[in-house]
Amino acid sequence: MENAIESVADLVEYASPLNISIMLENVYESDTRIHREIFRTIKSPLLGFCLDFGHQNVFSETGLDSWLKDLGDRLGQLHLHDNMGMHDDHLAIGEGILDFDSLFSWLYAQKKTPILTLEPHEEKAVIPALEGLAGLLSTYPIIPDFSC
Repeated sequence: MENAIESVADLVEYASPLNISIMLENVYESDTRIHREIFRTIKSPLLGFCLDFGHQNVFSETGLDSWLKDLGDRLGQLHLHDNMGMHDDHLAIGEGILDFDSLFSWLYAQKKTPILTLEPHEEKAVIPALEGLAGLLSTYPIIPDFSC
């Protein structure tokens, strides 16, 4: 933990004069503990959280509600891809079991407008991923003036 905090603090120190944001992504973490500790220690507004929704579903033992409750105030980016709950499949939105409606309704209620990154791993999944995202944004307009 000390190494992680020191490394992130160094990055933030270097990036701050350039006004560059740094987002810490969840990958294999089973809960929010590591991210919470880093954010508790490093107070920079340029240090944020990137929720990888697919990773949270496959690798975390903690539900989405906990991730949003514990780290939602730092949420600045989302990595969006779907899976079936067993592997990091990187499917298009809507082709797996993730509850994107819960995530986007929370974003809408909280007036959060994070950077959205689609992460389908196959070319054939790009258009379905875009269509899935467009449907979500039509239902939960977190981006001002979004229209399909």
